[in-house]
Amino acid sequence: MLHFVFFGGILTDIEKSKIKLQADELKAHRFVNIEEVYKLCGIGIGQRVERALEAIRSNTAIYWDF
Repeated sequence: MLHFVFFGGILTDIEKSKIKLQADELKAHRFVNIEEVYKLCGIGIGQRVERALEAIRSNTAIYWDF
């Protein structure tokens, strides 16, 4: 299995307010911190997101063989 995470930039408050959901596909969205990611998605996805954030902060790519 191969997973990629892409960084799409940082949204301004105005851009966030313009988010429109497709009603037939999504009920809601929200922005959460890493602790909430672990609570919502579990350890596997939480670790992937945390590694992706680490790569963004360090401006590098990370190979993670788990």
